[in-house]
Amino acid sequence: MEQNVPVYVAPVVLDAGAVAEVTLGSNNFDTADDTQYVKSQDD
Repeated sequence: MEQNVPVYVAPVVLDAGAVAEVTLGSNNFDTADDTQYVKSQDD
């Protein structure tokens, strides 16, 4: 059981964090800053 806990948490946290960051960033930076944000991420 202890082995399944960390193995399952790792991907979930990364997936949720990445999706949340991208979604929040895209929705939050929907102005002139959007260009800067996209450029930073793309680079």
